[in-house]
Amino acid sequence: MNTRRKFFTLLIIAIMAFLAGTGFYLNEKTVKESVVASTNEDEKITQSENQNIEDQIKEDSKSNKFDGLPLKDNSVGVPVLYYHSIQKSGENELMMDPELFRSHLQWLKDNNYTSLTMEEFYNYIKYNTPVPEKSVVITFDDGYIDNYTNAMPIINEFDFDTTIFMVSDFVGNPNFLTESQLKELEKNKINIESHTANHLDLAKLSEEKQKEELQQSKNRLDNLLNEKVEYVAYPYGSYNDDTKNITREIGYKMGFSTDSGWASGDDDLFSIPRVYMSDFYDMDEFIRRMTTPKYE
Repeated sequence: MNTRRKFFTLLIIAIMAFLAGTGFYLNEKTVKESVVASTNEDEKITQSENQNIEDQIKEDSKSNKFDGLPLKDNSVGVPVLYYHSIQKSGENELMMDPELFRSHLQWLKDNNYTSLTMEEFYNYIKYNTPVPEKSVVITFDDGYIDNYTNAMPIINEFDFDTTIFMVSDFVGNPNFLTESQLKELEKNKINIESHTANHLDLAKLSEEKQKEELQQSKNRLDNLLNEKVEYVAYPYGSYNDDTKNITREIGYKMGFSTDSGWASGDDDLFSIPRVYMSDFYDMDEFIRRMTTPKYE
């Protein structure tokens, strides 16, 4: 009897020890899995923090462009230059001799001008974000192929930010930029925005047709460039109240006209004035327009 009791007692003790050991193993495994999960989570957090730091560095590098420069608010304004074709002609004022264009950029460089991106200019006009006292916005209308062959090398030489307003249905047409050229221009600090679908006189169109011109252009360029197109220049500088309302509703942030003068905070976001650049203007006229907000 005593022997049986001892046997069962020992058996119970052995089973309890086994269960305790198994429990310990399970707990240890759970702890290990918890540690691994925690470590993985920490790694994810660290990667996220690193990405945030990298993004912040990129943002800081953009703002460094203005470091040490005297700044101004949007009450004074900025000249938004607009060119067309860059090729030698002598007979067509829209076709500027490449050497004259180079002289313009050389003067800007020699006089310490800072070129603004569209986003920098938008923030300046809308939110009064300060920009350098000597700021300029450089734009081209239509999207001629010589913007790629002749203008881009000169722009790269001086490292200026630039925008081309492209007529979307002209892409790939003779004498106009191709899809691949537009993509390459984007990689070279030359921003591509809209100049409508077919370069029609918007003010003469119905609301429906205006919307079609503005929307189709935005859709095609959005898809082609894989990024949002948010700015448009009206062909011939032609617009009316319907144009401005439709442009805003479609999702553009700004509309550019050919009204003369510098652009300031007093201007309507959807009728931004610009400064015309012609092959028929000498350097004195260029400098006058660059230094006189109301030159006409």
